Amino acid sequence: MRKFSTLFYIKRGKKLSNGECPIYCRLTLDKHRAEFAANVSVEEISWSTATEKAAGKSRKAYKANNRLEEIRNQITEIERKYEIRGIPLSVDQIKNEILGINKASQGLVEAHKDHNKKIEELVGKGYAPKTLTRYNTSLNHLTSFLKEEYKVNDIDLRNVNHKFLMDYEFWLNTKTKCQHNTTIKYLVNLGKIIRIALNNGWIVDDPFKNTKFSFKDVDKPYLTSDELTKISNKEFSIPRLEKNRDIFLFCCYTGLVDIPVMLTPLVR
Repeated sequence: MRKFSTLFYIKRGKKLSNGECPIYCRLTLDKHRAEFAANVSVEEISWSTATEKAAGKSRKAYKANNRLEEIRNQITEIERKYEIRGIPLSVDQIKNEILGINKASQGLVEAHKDHNKKIEELVGKGYAPKTLTRYNTSLNHLTSFLKEEYKVNDIDLRNVNHKFLMDYEFWLNTKTKCQHNTTIKYLVNLGKIIRIALNNGWIVDDPFKNTKFSFKDVDKPYLTSDELTKISNKEFSIPRLEKNRDIFLFCCYTGLVDIPVMLTPLVR
């Protein structure tokens, strides 16, 4: 069990120009320490070391204690977030979270490009070329969306939230003319990048957490025997197209593709 503790104290040797002592917060996890200023001060005589609060009911005491309680709540929330994600937590991470000095930010497009590069290296080693094409198309749509709607080339992963996902879904449906299920596939691709970011600790909250996307059942039309006959009788000047036609017809008649067909003998 890792031992974590928080201590609030005043620095008596660093009195401000108004004679008050600044309050500091010291975080200790196992044998590691980190401290930071709480950005609030009190008179030395009003500080209670036992309660780690300012004594009295003055406005100054109320302001100081309210700030300290706010920090305590932030620490609890940060601990909870990291615990839920199963990400190891350090005192420096807590300090940086509270002060808004997170480690170097990671861009969404940057993360997507890195993912695609890895997929490219694995083509033929567990991934098909079509998979790489799909992710590259997804990346192209994402970069176009950011340029058109946000006027940027990339966005901090920490700024990807529910609204961002809703805006992206709307943009895919309206600007790219994607059908509903195609849009969902691109959002699923984006979801993989988000999972990578979560696992790497680049973000703590999952923007997809309260966002649900679902595929719609598609009623695929039947190909009639007349339509299949027309396809069969169609002549092509390019051998490659003739081969594609024959493969397509073979799949239709053998049920190798999910295309409802009224089965009739192939017209010779």
